[in-house]
This record gives sequence, structure tokens and C-alpha cells, in this order.
Amino acid sequence: MLERMDHLKASCSQHMK
Repeated sequence: MLERMDHLKASCSQHMK
């Protein structure tokens, strides 16, 4: 689950960037 959250956060960060 932690790994998935990291992937989701990275995606959100990329979109925000």
C-alpha cells in the first residue's frame, strides 16, 4: 500500500508541476 501511495503522490506532483 505504501508503494502505491508513493506512485500516486508522484503522479499528483507531476500534474501539479
